[in-house]
Amino acid sequence: MDFRKYDVELSKIEYRALLRNSMISLMFKDQLRSPKNSGEFVTLHMSESTLDSLAGFVAAEANHAETNADEQLLGSAFESLDATLNVIKTRGR
Repeated sequence: MDFRKYDVELSKIEYRALLRNSMISLMFKDQLRSPKNSGEFVTLHMSESTLDSLAGFVAAEANHAETNADEQLLGSAFESLDATLNVIKTRGR
């Protein structure tokens, strides 16, 4: 099992959307707790397996969002997470 941690970059808007979602913020509170700020973006630090789980939760929450705005923000966050996950998986091959 790979225990390496990777930098995961999200826009501040995407990050705030994750914090506002009660399920995501509860399930991933440790990973969301201390982001590094970098201009318009924040950087989180997590393992590939945690990133994969977070992406799955974000996708599910986007699909069941109460408002179109929440769906769009969570969808955007999912795309960022999924892109990072794909880069990690591609480098590992």
